[in-house]
Amino acid sequence: MIRLFIHNELKRLNVEKSCEWTGELSREAETILHQHCIQGDMSDFQIALSRWIAYSKTHLDKELSYESLMQKLERLDKVWNLSSPSREESEILKESFDLFVNHCFNLILNIRETFPITENRIGLQKLESVLRILNKIFKLNAFKYCLPFQNSLIHELVNVIRNGSAEWIEKASST
Repeated sequence: MIRLFIHNELKRLNVEKSCEWTGELSREAETILHQHCIQGDMSDFQIALSRWIAYSKTHLDKELSYESLMQKLERLDKVWNLSSPSREESEILKESFDLFVNHCFNLILNIRETFPITENRIGLQKLESVLRILNKIFKLNAFKYCLPFQNSLIHELVNVIRNGSAEWIEKASST
């Protein structure tokens, strides 16, 4: 339901780029979601989890503001220690982290196309935002709980950049 409200908000506001949207839903949407949470007897953790999943999945299709995604992560982190998630909730969260982190790594893999820094500073700022949110995710207790055997962020980034550079050199030498 949250994803429907996100898509509706993007359409309603008619922003040129979805990443320019602040991530705030309309008052009407928030009221409906609030009522749904009350009627469903949702915990603060479940509410934060559902919002993170909706925003992060939407981001895979339409780039949202990394700042709004960061807010969802911070809220999730805040309520994480106050709850003990069910196995199903942990699996759902694990899957969302996997999808989002892999998406970010794929952006970095193609760093020269995704974040062109030769033209302007926007590419560099976007790269910085991606790295900042990855750093936040890897520091989350929820991430460590759901993915206890994940390599460190530095290790993963070195591999992604190494592979991306090798692919770029191979592509450049074949043309």
